Amino acid sequence: MSGIIERNLHRSIAAAIIEVEKETSIPASELAEIMNDEYGYVSEEEMGKLKRQMELDVAADKHARESKLKVDKVAVGRTALDRTMGKLVNKFRDEEVDMDQSSIKL
Repeated sequence: MSGIIERNLHRSIAAAIIEVEKETSIPASELAEIMNDEYGYVSEEEMGKLKRQMELDVAADKHARESKLKVDKVAVGRTALDRTMGKLVNKFRDEEVDMDQSSIKL
């Protein structure tokens, strides 16, 4: 499964954990395991990874809701387009070369 789809699935679970935590007062740190028992997100062997990922995603989601950081959608789209077309890294590689040359003292 592609990385972006997998990340969206993780974020969806995190959003559900936040909602259940808010309504029930069950700590988010316990909900990944409780909800996995109910829904079967991952195998028992992967439970540690799920708990850690949910800890990170819940914290990120809560922070995003509190900070209200707005980004320019067109700028994000241009970045994604450059990445898809293979131009993104080269833009910054060129920038790195320029920076290296600017530090040369004559």
